[in-house]
Amino acid sequence: MKRYLMSIAIVLFICSTSYATTIFSDDFESGLSQWTGKASTGGLHNAIIVPDYLEPDNALAFSGTNAAGDIFTSVDAFSAGTYWLSFDYLGLSQDSGGYVGISAGLPGSHDWLWATGTVSGASPDLIDDGTWHSYTFQFEAGYDFHLMIEDYRGAGLGSPGDALFDNISLSTTEPVPEPATMMLFGIGLLGLAGIGRRKK
Repeated sequence: MKRYLMSIAIVLFICSTSYATTIFSDDFESGLSQWTGKASTGGLHNAIIVPDYLEPDNALAFSGTNAAGDIFTSVDAFSAGTYWLSFDYLGLSQDSGGYVGISAGLPGSHDWLWATGTVSGASPDLIDDGTWHSYTFQFEAGYDFHLMIEDYRGAGLGSPGDALFDNISLSTTEPVPEPATMMLFGIGLLGLAGIGRRKK
């Protein structure tokens, strides 16, 4: 019996720790309550929630383009350190202008980290081919920061509304991919079944 309970505890521990380090997430199904615009605009921004063009849920888009950030996480700034950021990106046109970065204020000193272009030192990792792509990046923040996102106003052929984001998640340790989590859960259940069968 003790071994059986220990196995259950191990399975629950593995499954719970897979997501225990997520400190911020948003799937944009409940509005934009976790975000704000620039302090200089009184929090106004161009971010909008739109029906996903390819999936039966909602996503983040922008009704206008911007620079130096459009929306920022409104929670207290995250502490300097090492983080992993995961998100989905859909670019509907060439150079659609999606930019993701961190900012010390709203805005303040900031760094663009990943984008469809290279403005302000961003790494051009985001693909804009009309399909969703999932990304997970590790980064080092040298200062307390807010996440910031925009549809960049200087993007080549892009226009407002063609840069969509979804399923944003900020973690302090590397996320365990969903298939790996399910595999661990399955192995745990098989172990429990084996223990139960052996007892009989």
